[in-house]
Amino acid sequence: MLKARCPLAVFTLLLMLGVGLGPLVLGAGLAWLVTAYAFPLRGVLAWLLVLPLAMPAYILGFVFLSFLDYTGPAQTTLRGLLGDGFGPLPVRSLGGAVIVLTLTLYPYVYLMARAAFLELAP
Repeated sequence: MLKARCPLAVFTLLLMLGVGLGPLVLGAGLAWLVTAYAFPLRGVLAWLLVLPLAMPAYILGFVFLSFLDYTGPAQTTLRGLLGDGFGPLPVRSLGGAVIVLTLTLYPYVYLMARAAFLELAP
């Protein structure tokens, strides 16, 4: 993890890289999976993958923080199972921001990639 003394420009570039690559890899990969392979409930999954479009990014961020924060249910359960020696998860970090923005933005890439994959010859 980067130290706090790192310039904001470096954090911004890392955030741009992470949010650029994350939705690209996740959206294109899921679009290829749903388009190229036949498996049970493929049609349902194709529609479920678009659902994050219905939730604004700031709401997804609040849900992410409240669920994974130190007093949230995820870390409380982990501390109950693993003991008090379990340290806090790095939720309020560059990685957390990249994860939230990736999960919010991948449906745009997914929809475009799926439309392009459907046009390809089998």
